[in-house]
Amino acid sequence: MGCVNSRQHGNGTDGTDGTAAHCEEKQKDSDESKQETKVQRNCDGNDHSDILISREASTNDMLQPETLHTTEPSYLTEVSLIPPPPPPPPLLQNANSRLDFSKLLQKNQQQKPKFSPVVFFLENLSSDQQNLHNMAASLIQARLKFILKRRKRIRLKQQFKHKTAKPISDLANIPWDQAQAVQRSAGGLSSGVYFVQFPDDGAVIVKPDPDIAAEVLGSTLAEFVGVRCPNVRMIKKNGKQGSMLYSRLCELDESKPISDRLNLRQVLDLPFLLVMEYVRGCTLRDIAFWPEEQRKKWCSRTFGSEGVLHEDGRRRLREVGMTIAFDIFIHNFDRLPCVWDNKGNAENLMFDEENNPVAIDSMISCFDPNENAKPFSVYAERITEVLFEVTQHQDECSPAISKIRKVLQYGIGTMADDTFTPALNYDIGEEGIREIQAGFRKAIPKISFLQPKILKALHISMMNDVSAFASATTTFGMERINIDFLARISSLFKNIGMNSTKTGAYENQQRPANTLRSTQYHVFNWGGKTGRTNVGIMSSYGTVKVISQKQTAEQLLEYASGMKFQPKGRDLSRRFSRRSKRSKRNQNFYAHMSTVLSTTLEENGFSSSDPSSESDTDDDDSMAGYSLATSGIPLKTQSD
Repeated sequence: MGCVNSRQHGNGTDGTDGTAAHCEEKQKDSDESKQETKVQRNCDGNDHSDILISREASTNDMLQPETLHTTEPSYLTEVSLIPPPPPPPPLLQNANSRLDFSKLLQKNQQQKPKFSPVVFFLENLSSDQQNLHNMAASLIQARLKFILKRRKRIRLKQQFKHKTAKPISDLANIPWDQAQAVQRSAGGLSSGVYFVQFPDDGAVIVKPDPDIAAEVLGSTLAEFVGVRCPNVRMIKKNGKQGSMLYSRLCELDESKPISDRLNLRQVLDLPFLLVMEYVRGCTLRDIAFWPEEQRKKWCSRTFGSEGVLHEDGRRRLREVGMTIAFDIFIHNFDRLPCVWDNKGNAENLMFDEENNPVAIDSMISCFDPNENAKPFSVYAERITEVLFEVTQHQDECSPAISKIRKVLQYGIGTMADDTFTPALNYDIGEEGIREIQAGFRKAIPKISFLQPKILKALHISMMNDVSAFASATTTFGMERINIDFLARISSLFKNIGMNSTKTGAYENQQRPANTLRSTQYHVFNWGGKTGRTNVGIMSSYGTVKVISQKQTAEQLLEYASGMKFQPKGRDLSRRFSRRSKRSKRNQNFYAHMSTVLSTTLEENGFSSSDPSSESDTDDDDSMAGYSLATSGIPLKTQSD
């Protein structure tokens, strides 16, 4: 452009001189721009040769008049700076053929290895020295293998073998110093339960339960009513058995690798420990998670084919009915839904190897009926309705008992619930519900027998064991044991259940309304370290906390500061002793209660006088014509 303009507008007389001078100036500018481009390429280290080529080409094009307005822009002729993509890898001719790594190994061997002092030292050894070195390496390798095998054997020995474990029936004389393995369960409380194995595959369960008093008394009453549950025993940690248990389990735990330790020295540091019988079996919740074919086979073996129950299935359903009646008596809402609006917890109903039901975690959860009169009235109405339906209308299906049928059919809750249980898809039918109601009726006489004087004796014995170790935050579950509550429920079973078989007893009585639909009664755990310290009830009258640990802690401290045993305990011991001599139906029970109370008196420094020195003014232990065959209530405590 500059050259063309100089020809048209030259100032000299000769146009060629001006044009030549102007072209020389442009050529200098072009050379300087080339040099600047080369300097820039050398400075920044990048190759700009393609840019230089494009500049030269564009300058030459501009110098030619015929290419004016016909030359394409330079940015369209520049070579792309992005490198081309790499070629794809070659495809294997045979899909089943494998890659040959021999060439790669040869290539690596041809490369010069890096200098290694160890390799240099070994290469310069003599043949004798190399033999000695190889021998030492072999010995070290054999020693390491031996150590690893020994650790593996020790670890296998310290593992609890569930497949070969056998329950120990006598929990009073356990050789704790011979324990071989301890293992924590997958579920349970925050501390869980611990399986302990002994020689000959004997096994027990140790449970550091903060509510140990409520669970021990619940298991004691369950065995008396006829509900099968694991045998339990409360052991004082500072006693002979407790100290052996604590030291041996801590020793086994500390012998494990650090990653496998259970920190038992801190977990078992409680005043009392609960020793439980080991039961082989599965919970109802575990069974619900089995594959469908396996689940159907189990239901057929346990209850019978759907629609046709066999004799063992009928017996098992009657045992489930006895468990429901017992749970209503102790207000245990955490097993099967019935009079409660709770969904239930299928983990607390177990089936052993013979497919018989076993009630685990039988926790008493009573509350004061005087301070919580409205929630208790709803609960009493629902119990009255169930008792009336089970005893007066035996051929009909009670709506409360029918909830068990729905549990087996449709499961419990949803996947968002902690106690979610899938459906077993098994229907026991109305025939199964009537069998459950028959088992419920079977438990009524035994629950009716538990009158206030018996319950108070059990409560006093438990108070003497735990009150000395109580504190503001440690009550051992005594806040869940309320004698007035248990006595009132027992009276309902006696007045309604026992009298229902009399001719015309309810002939003119109107059937109770369906309180399952007209009222609300939902029980839940309220706070605490374990989530079970306090209990609340959501009823038609609102939500209220019915069990509080604080009030019970004050009562235990006051009880421990005064007399450790009430004077009434001495009189109860005498009465039980005399009744054991004259009662034919319940002789073993009264003899056992007299022994329990006398032993408690002696342990707390009270002298027991001759039981026959005073007259007996109690009324007879008649039960409205019903015979109660029982072997007594063995209170499962140990104060060694």
